[in-house]
Amino acid sequence: MSKFLGRWIYFLEQKNLRILIINSVYFHRRENLAGYGKIGKGQLESIEQYLSNHNDDKIKIVLCHHHILPHERLNLGAEDLMVNGNELIDILNRYFFDLVIHGHKHDPLLRYAPGSTFTVPVFSVGSFSATTNTIITGNRNHFHLIKIRKIKNISKGNIQTWEFLPSRGWVPADAGENFFPVLTGFGYRGTIDTLVDKTENIINKSPTPFLDWKKFIQKLPDVQNLTPQGCLEFKNKLISKNIITHPELPKCPIQIGRTHHP
Repeated sequence: MSKFLGRWIYFLEQKNLRILIINSVYFHRRENLAGYGKIGKGQLESIEQYLSNHNDDKIKIVLCHHHILPHERLNLGAEDLMVNGNELIDILNRYFFDLVIHGHKHDPLLRYAPGSTFTVPVFSVGSFSATTNTIITGNRNHFHLIKIRKIKNISKGNIQTWEFLPSRGWVPADAGENFFPVLTGFGYRGTIDTLVDKTENIINKSPTPFLDWKKFIQKLPDVQNLTPQGCLEFKNKLISKNIITHPELPKCPIQIGRTHHP
């Protein structure tokens, strides 16, 4: 069953999946209204009522054009934020949505919305084919493959990303700190310190100085569900413990182990 809530809110329902599609440009009826996105109060009420009648543990995703979190880096400005986006976030947190996917900013960025307990991950996907992308943001064009696993209301996701290089076509993303990584994720809700302690324990028990990364991930799969910012924090805390990966995170490591200090 799928349902339109007015002309610009649509719920797509499948067996294990619910997608909420929001037309955030609906109010662009005059030039002075076209500088930002918006979701109306009435539409928020309709969304909440629909979700209260369909409160289950399906995978839940939002698709919209405008961003619901401030996205001002790279001099991209603040005035185009979705009006009433904070109220939408409150609803999505309350009903355990697994991911918000939006465009508009041409800058890939993955982080969590604010909240007291559960907070929904918000993914600005960047651009797929904007010819001005490099000039405006310094970013490349991207596409992503997203996988989400969910048990009851606990979900974890992985994102694999490709980028377009004019001389080479679509290739795995660069994964440098100034670019979106080839592999990232979301859904780990613990602390980075906990992951570092578990990593140190695994390394200390390893019979060899360096451990194969795939074997390490089998022992500590939560590392795959760190956002890019979480991965950077994880890397820096490992370095403080004299633990490094090769290559360095956020590139795809082959090995992990202690540095040698004679």
